[in-house]
Amino acid sequence: MSRPYPREALSIFRQILRIHRENLPPPMRALGDNYVRDEMRRHRDAQTSNTQWQTFVKEWKTYRDMLTGKADLQNKGGGIHPDVLAAMTPEQKQQFLDLREETQKLAAALGIPDSKTS
Repeated sequence: MSRPYPREALSIFRQILRIHRENLPPPMRALGDNYVRDEMRRHRDAQTSNTQWQTFVKEWKTYRDMLTGKADLQNKGGGIHPDVLAAMTPEQKQQFLDLREETQKLAAALGIPDSKTS
């Protein structure tokens, strides 16, 4: 059986949902909220080590900071670090590609230019 969320993970989850509510247009908010809830639920229900929790929380903090403009990202385009990509399972890679495709479709529908071409 999995352990409960660390307090920090629950706090980040709430902060992200609040930031989505305050800053994202409805279609992007729905997509983001569903994704965050799903990821939190999956991680909670998995056999998760302390190291995995630390990494999980760290990545969500980076996302939170990116949304609020506080992120100190080397790659402003939002790309994924090659080491992170190499550590992903084939299922995770496919999920990442599916998410990227859906966000690109949504951005195009909302008239948001592709960050790689602007």
